[in-house]
Amino acid sequence: YKDRSRIIADKYRARVYPNNGMIQPTVLVDGFVEGKWRVTSTDTKATLSIEPFRRFTKQEKTYIEAEGLKLLDFIAGKTKARDIKVSGL
Repeated sequence: YKDRSRIIADKYRARVYPNNGMIQPTVLVDGFVEGKWRVTSTDTKATLSIEPFRRFTKQEKTYIEAEGLKLLDFIAGKTKARDIKVSGL
């Protein structure tokens, strides 16, 4: 458990483990932390915002968006409108 470099690069660690001790929700690509995410919602719309730590390939982005929709289905419940935003680098 001490060697976290097998799942998260040292250069990304501060972005996932901020100084308040709360671990940020992460995006995994092939088992490695490659970004973080957050969900915001209103009564009518749920948005998954993804902050990549590097540029995703087209295939990775397609897969991440598909998984993101599943996450929104779980989190957003009955909210009909769903959106996924992947910020650029």
